[in-house]
Amino acid sequence: MLLELFIIAMLSIIVVQDMRFRKISWIPLPLLLMAFMMLSLKQNSFREVVFMYWFNFLFILVQHICFAVFFFIKKRKVFNLINTYHGIGDILFAVILCMAFSPMNFIHFYIISMCLTLLGYLLFLYLRSASSRGVPTAGGMALVLIVCFVFKMLNGTDFYSDHLFFDSF
Repeated sequence: MLLELFIIAMLSIIVVQDMRFRKISWIPLPLLLMAFMMLSLKQNSFREVVFMYWFNFLFILVQHICFAVFFFIKKRKVFNLINTYHGIGDILFAVILCMAFSPMNFIHFYIISMCLTLLGYLLFLYLRSASSRGVPTAGGMALVLIVCFVFKMLNGTDFYSDHLFFDSF
């Protein structure tokens, strides 16, 4: 319970920083990685944790490679996507999130949180009639993860078990 509250506090810092300044401090990132690792190792063997992390990491890597190929084809030249279309903080946060979930839970969380972040940002732009300063990806995903952790604390949801998805078929 104390570890989950610490994670929520670190995620809250990321939400505030990304929503206000469109950048995040590096300090919460290694703390979150260690906290997620401790949480994962409480429930899984070291071998399972390594497998889940690398599976999730490869999912993120393939997505970013596809992102780079898309822009290479679109612009017809190679250029640095970091801090042009995607911030380094967003990428690092996504890599750290790889430690927070089992593979199926990660894929579901990642897709749902990205969609909610984009919809929330579009709604914000529409209601505020503001110009775009970039999507606060890490902040939006951190906010969704806070909601998930509160839900986990209330009903005991297991982020490291894919049984929810495989047992329903």
